[in-house]
Amino acid sequence: MVYYLQLQDRIEEALALFSSLKSPAEGQSLKVQFDYLEAYFDFFTGERDDYRKARGIVKKYEDYPHSQWKMMFL
Repeated sequence: MVYYLQLQDRIEEALALFSSLKSPAEGQSLKVQFDYLEAYFDFFTGERDDYRKARGIVKKYEDYPHSQWKMMFL
């Protein structure tokens, strides 16, 4: 649902819904997808702290073994 709101340029609603979700634990399915959305949404909210959250998430995936996800984070 968050993805569809974002695609419709309903960013405020997508941010509100995403912030209500609990992050999956490391190693759980959908963790990569969750991290990707978290980094993406930081571009809308992280200007004050120089996008620190997005930068930290991207660093985590610099050596990710799945090339498609690795390229998405780059």
